[in-house]
Amino acid sequence: MHISYSNDTQRGAGHGILTCRDAPFTKGNYSIAIERASDRLFLSGNSEWGAQQTYLPVSIAKAHTEELQLLLGPAIVDQLDTQERYRIHLASDDGLAAKALLQVADIAYSSFGSLNNAVAVPPPPTDTMLSASPEEPANEPAAEQQPDAMLPDMETLAEEDTHAAEEPAEKSHSAKRFLIPVALVLLLLLCGGAWFFLHTPSQQPPRPEITPDTATENPQPPAQQPPVQQAAASNTQQPPAAQQENIVAPAPTVEERVKLFFQGQEITPEAAARLSRELPAGTPAEQDAIYRLYYFAAEHGEASVLMDYAACLDPTRPQWGSINKDAVAAWDVYEKTKSGRPEAAEAQRALRTWLEQRAHDGDGQAKHWLQQLP
Repeated sequence: MHISYSNDTQRGAGHGILTCRDAPFTKGNYSIAIERASDRLFLSGNSEWGAQQTYLPVSIAKAHTEELQLLLGPAIVDQLDTQERYRIHLASDDGLAAKALLQVADIAYSSFGSLNNAVAVPPPPTDTMLSASPEEPANEPAAEQQPDAMLPDMETLAEEDTHAAEEPAEKSHSAKRFLIPVALVLLLLLCGGAWFFLHTPSQQPPRPEITPDTATENPQPPAQQPPVQQAAASNTQQPPAAQQENIVAPAPTVEERVKLFFQGQEITPEAAARLSRELPAGTPAEQDAIYRLYYFAAEHGEASVLMDYAACLDPTRPQWGSINKDAVAAWDVYEKTKSGRPEAAEAQRALRTWLEQRAHDGDGQAKHWLQQLP
């Protein structure tokens, strides 16, 4: 079966048409399972990718014995990517089952699709919103000036000045008679104090004894270091700005390095294979990231990763990350490299023997894979 995708211009963005050819199509109802080739996950009904194979019902636009057109909605179209390849599993109520690879060249996403990362910006305020702002309160009337009832009367002040000027002269004369003897006594005291200060020898105050308690209460300040020693001490306490600038940032993770590779300029099969050999594969997340490099390099003709790529799919080999095992796909990869790598033929024989044993034990999946091998 051959399958292709095109945007549905009549229904608008977010809608597409799958056109299937070269298969004996029936007139029953159809459903599809979409498998992403990079990680072998399936699209589920809630628009998420998971390991469980889920068939999604689709509408039929045109059905003939040689061509079938299926209508896809935004729930499926918005999850597709032009950088990915997909395996479409087609099934009908009449028992028809077929699958084919799909590469989407152009996708018209809906405005609410999962790939739309635009941030909604609130509209600017309208005139109505501006007019609804609270008005400034009107200027309150100035407080009325209080009458000058609290101010002293000018006539009262004039009368007080008159009474002060008319005090009896006897008070001034009595004050003069009292101040003269007081001034003489003060002068004698000043002269005696000056004579005593000049003729008395100066004595040093006794020096207090230094005891442990006194030394504790009055600690002596530490001796000041020379400028060179102070500079050395400051250098040991605080790292220079050059050392702070040379702090090394943490190394990127394996997932980040693979993501940067596919966003860079040198996206070639040889570079992907070279990077896959440099990265550690200790965790399932790291293995999933390296599988993306295997898939990209193998699908673009890089033979050096074919054995590693096939081992990820081979059910006889240990689990690689979250990649689903597929004996038929592993067999096909072994077949591509069998001419130059004799171990590929040995891997095929081991795979067939394993499938025969599992099928004999009643494993339905192994029996299904074994029937599809050449």
